[in-house]
Amino acid sequence: MILIRLIITIALFYLIYRVIVTFLAHKENQEPKVTSRNAGLAQEDLLEDPHCHTYIPQSQAVQDTIDGKIIYFCSRRCCEEYKESLRNRGQTV
Repeated sequence: MILIRLIITIALFYLIYRVIVTFLAHKENQEPKVTSRNAGLAQEDLLEDPHCHTYIPQSQAVQDTIDGKIIYFCSRRCCEEYKESLRNRGQTV
């Protein structure tokens, strides 16, 4: 009688162990989910500021139209300095 209880107890512990190991293995195989924030950043173009040559994401860039072309800047300050440098060289803004 004691031997049967021992065998049943060992079998139950083994089954519990297998369930836990299977559950943990399944959880490790799942791929991490990409958040919408990361997905958006991965697809956005980087633009170079023509004044200071800094690269900025297009959504964060300051844009201005100069000579009929849209030009992107890292800040309003760089935009104004770029226009000033064009004026100093005698070009129209």
